[in-house]
Order: sequence, then structure tokens, then C-alpha cells
Amino acid sequence: MGSIKPGCTRRAFTLVELLVVIGIIAILVGILLPSLNSARKSAYKVKCLSNLRQLGDAYKLYQLDNKGWWPAAWNKWAAPANPTGAGDKRWHDYIGKYVVGGLINKQEVNYNGTQTPSKEPQIWTEPIYHGDNALWGCPAWNRISTDAGGAIAGFDVVFHPGYMMNWYPFAPNDLTPAGIVPISKRCGSVLVNGDPPPGCFMPQGFFKYTQWSRQSERALLFESVVGHNFTTLKWPYAADGSDFPKMPTLNFSIDFNRHGKRGTGNKPGDISLNVLFCDGHANTVNCREAFRAIRFN
Repeated sequence: MGSIKPGCTRRAFTLVELLVVIGIIAILVGILLPSLNSARKSAYKVKCLSNLRQLGDAYKLYQLDNKGWWPAAWNKWAAPANPTGAGDKRWHDYIGKYVVGGLINKQEVNYNGTQTPSKEPQIWTEPIYHGDNALWGCPAWNRISTDAGGAIAGFDVVFHPGYMMNWYPFAPNDLTPAGIVPISKRCGSVLVNGDPPPGCFMPQGFFKYTQWSRQSERALLFESVVGHNFTTLKWPYAADGSDFPKMPTLNFSIDFNRHGKRGTGNKPGDISLNVLFCDGHANTVNCREAFRAIRFN
């Protein structure tokens, strides 16, 4: 067996030296972590911008297949055969086949407006929900939103892809969202849980893409924190601090924190969310700019 030669001693770190090394590592992590987080957020922003551009391409393909028409932001109609008693399609259902790779089991996304996964694919069913597609591919979107009190805000929110289509193609000259027929003129009765009464058609804004004026300035899609079941929130993005108009009880939900420097509480002037414009370009803007791109006021 080997032995230690006379006059030689074994050298080891002392406790003080170990603590010094650990302290240096902790300082370096503290210095580098913000830079790493900033780089990651920048990468997320670029990825989400790319997704918006892909969704813009899907609108173009839909337009080419439908004689220049763009999809409605939301379309509901009486359809007693459906479980809810009404057909229900959103903008992402109309462009779904251009985004998720065409047909799934020979069925298009929510083609009949059933909103029922057992009847036809939905954007929240597999493999769409966890697929690498532009609808669900923004890594900065956690797919679950909360209301003002921090509680999960409901079904439409949990399965909301994190984008919303602009309701106002004619802003600022339309205080009522496009295609909405006043209840008094539509059926003479109120909606029940958001659904039209039996036999009542609820048209929702189909317009040709050429009707969307000032396309390089007007928002088509923007990053949103909730779907269509909105809580009552104030959005101080307009110059006068006013809220968005309601439709008839719904309001917009700009995601003013998604790409901001702060995790929460970004101000209206902070660069913090992505917007897809009607001409196909996408850009990162602040919430006041996003408001203007939607309402032009």
C-alpha cells in the first residue's frame, strides 16, 4: 500500500474557502440570471410574432378560398341539433384547417359549430392543443387565465388560445361591434347564456378583407388574456382613459403583461404585447398603441 512521504501533507479546502466559492457562484448567478431571463423573453416575443404572421397567412388562404371574405370573429346561430341548441364558431375555427395541418380524422376543426370534441375536433383537443402550431405555440402564453380576483375565469378562458380578433373593422365610426344586430331588432328577447333563442339567427360580422380600411394601421389579431366570457375590467389605454365599448356585455382583454419588462402591472406606455395588422405584418407595441390599432381613438 502507498504511504505519505515524510514532510508531505494533504491539501484540502477549508470551510471558509468553500463558503467564498459558493458566495462567488451565487453572485454570478444573481448577475447573469436577469440577462438570461431577458434573453428568454426576447426569444418568446420573436416566436410569438412569428406565430401571428402564420395566422395572418391563414387569413389570406381563407380569403382566397372564400372569394375575398374574411372569417367572422364570432358567429352563433340557431342549431337545435347541437348539444347547446346553437351553432358556435370563432375565427380560429374558420382558419383552423390552414393552421393545424388540414383534416383530423377527416374532420375540420369545429366545422359544424358543435363545440363538442366527441362530434368533431376542437382547438383544445389533441393533438391540436399540444401540437406545434401557431394557435397554441406562443411560449409566453400559459393557456390558463384568471379574473381580476386571481381565480380561473371559466371554460372559454382555460381553452382560449391567447389571441383575439378585432371586432371593429370600421373604427372609429362604429361604436357597436361589426355585425351585431341589436337584441330588440334581432328577436325581441335577451340571449340565454349567450345563446340565441330557438329559431333566432345571430349574425356576426363577415366582411371582405378590402372592407378593413387602413390595413397597415388596423389590428386584425392581438394577444389577449381571456376568451369571450369577460369580466368587467377597465382598460386605461385610450387617451381619455375610457373603456372599450361592450358587445352587448362583452369587452376586450388586452394582454398587457405578456412581453413586458414586468411580470404584472405593465403601464399603458410599456412595450408589452404583439399585434397582427390587417396587411399581414406583426409588431410589438404598447397597450395604448394596441387600443388605437383596434379603435383608432
